[in-house]
Amino acid sequence: MGLEPSLLVSLLATFSALLADPGYTTQRDELRGWIRAYLAALVQVPRFVTNVLFLDARERGLVREVLGAVGADGELARAWGV
Repeated sequence: MGLEPSLLVSLLATFSALLADPGYTTQRDELRGWIRAYLAALVQVPRFVTNVLFLDARERGLVREVLGAVGADGELARAWGV
């Protein structure tokens, strides 16, 4: 079983909303670590690369936003294709 594109985009939107929520200010570093771990795990899911290939410009922007917000660069950013 693979990852559905709608689920991938929904996860990214949820991550973005959590990172923007002022209620998590005191736990920001811990939250970033959890999200970075999810982002790293998602690249191991079957059909991940195919899903990323078909992201539209808005969705790719969301990927860049979330990766930037959690400080994910280098290998993880390359795995996400951004």
